[in-house]
Order: sequence, then C-alpha cells, then structure tokens
Amino acid sequence: MARRRQGASGGGARRAFRRRHCGGIGIRGRPTVVANLLADKGHEIHDGKRYDWEAGDLMIVLPYCMHQHYCDEGPGLLVYCQAAHGGVQGGELVELNEHFVFPDGATLLYDENGSVVGYRRADTGEEFLFGADAVGKDEMARRFQEGPPPPSHEVTDEYEYFVRLYQEECHWRQNVPQIIRQHDRRWQDTRNGRVLWFLHPQHPLMETGLRLFESYLQELPPGGRSGKHNHVGEEIRFIIDGKGYDVIDGERWDWETNDVVACPVLSTHQSFNADPGRPARFLVFKSRLYDYMSFGGIEHFEDAAG
Repeated sequence: MARRRQGASGGGARRAFRRRHCGGIGIRGRPTVVANLLADKGHEIHDGKRYDWEAGDLMIVLPYCMHQHYCDEGPGLLVYCQAAHGGVQGGELVELNEHFVFPDGATLLYDENGSVVGYRRADTGEEFLFGADAVGKDEMARRFQEGPPPPSHEVTDEYEYFVRLYQEECHWRQNVPQIIRQHDRRWQDTRNGRVLWFLHPQHPLMETGLRLFESYLQELPPGGRSGKHNHVGEEIRFIIDGKGYDVIDGERWDWETNDVVACPVLSTHQSFNADPGRPARFLVFKSRLYDYMSFGGIEHFEDAAG
C-alpha cells in the first residue's frame, strides 16, 4: 500500500465470506458504503428488501441503511469503501444476529441504569449505539419513510428550495438502484486507458445510488500503462487481477492481486502492468468531497499506452 500523506474522505477494506454465509451483523450506519462483489452469486438485505447480485457487480449501501450481505454461491470476497467524513459518520448497530460478538478490545457503553447501550471500538474510537439509544433515530426514520410520494412542493423563494430538497432526498432514497450491474455499464477507451464507470458525476441521479463516490474498473493491457495525471482528492484501488506498479510523485510502489494502492491527496500518479502476457485489472474508489470544494478536476500529463 502506498500512503505518504494522510487523507480524510474514506477508508477501504475487504471481507471474505462463505457460501450461504451472512457477511454482516445487521448494522445501520450513517456513512455511505460502496462495494465490489467478487463471488459467483449472492444477495443483500437492505432495510428488509432483497437485492440479488453477481460477481463483478457494484453494491451500494445508502446512508442509514440496515444491511446484511449473503453469499449464495462462493466463497466470496467483498471489497468496500466507506465514507469517513461528516458530523454523523458513526455507525448505529440496531440489530444483532446470533453470530455477533463484540470486536476485540471494545469498551462497553452503559446508561444511567447500568444497562449496556452500545460499545466503542478500540481501533477507530467509533461508538456504536443500539437502536433505542441511537442519536437522531426518530429524525432519520422520518426521512426514510416507505413509499414517499414524488416531490411536489413549489419553490416560491430560496428558503423553499430546501423544503423541496427534503422531498427530493426522501424520494431518491427509496427509488435509486442499490446494485449496479457491470453488464449495464460500457467500457470506454479514454486518454487514461480502458475504463468502465460504475459511478460518475454525469450519470443521471436516479440511475446511480450514490452521490458521494466515483467508482470505476480499469484494465491495463499486457505491458501497458495508464495515463499520468494529478488530482486533489485521494483515491484507493483494489487490485483484482495482475501484477505491476504505480509511480506516485516519482516513487515506485509494486503491487499484485489482492493488494490495495492508496494515492494520497495532490499526488501525481501512473499505473503500469509489469506482466507482458496478461492484462491487469483494478477497482478504483474516489470521494467526491473535493468536487464540492471546487477541486474536482484532473490535470492530465500523459496518455495511456500499450
């Protein structure tokens, strides 16, 4: 993993799970999560609804969604990126299944009566509160009502824009796709190389379930290389297949299958496939936080080749 400057907009991880195994513990989190599913077949349960997926699809967990992952044919590997910014970034654990155990080193949280109401992780310091004690539970529930009507509020002044926005957010939350099918996206040959965009700012809002991330697959031909560029926001990449290296601000970082490459903020970087006989493929996650700060553009230096 390459990391030389600390970023603050997201964190990545991977999780393996067996056939017919539940890969989650019934957790409701305020951060947005996006994951690539590397298994034959499986399904999600999001807020009581089932969403089926196949290998290579992209799964989206919307903010404040109760979710569990199931591998129907496997074994499987789930590669995910979770947003790590915002004032409501902590998770809320509201359902526990029979497999749940507290994480190693967790500190239990108690109420004034001595009852356990949650726990604090030792590694991250995050606090997880059980449902009845979660801050903002009722307010969030109103936002995520079942079957909200289409937005209809008339915007008569600039304040009413936000009242209308509340309706739009409620409607969006219940109607966007939560599985992005790889076969529904198309490969593009760009100056940065061969790319398949799962999530892109130009995609219609109701066709993508995510506003906070960009995500794409990239394939490097045998012995080939990506474009060379610089952008303000950091990105992380999971190497799905192949071996090669990245040059980040002039420094070489070698990688192979199942590695994670982290490109820090404001870094100039380029990817190289070191295998002359096989293509390499990786999945990219990039936060759009910097886009909203007017730092979303890419400075391009060199075209892809190979």
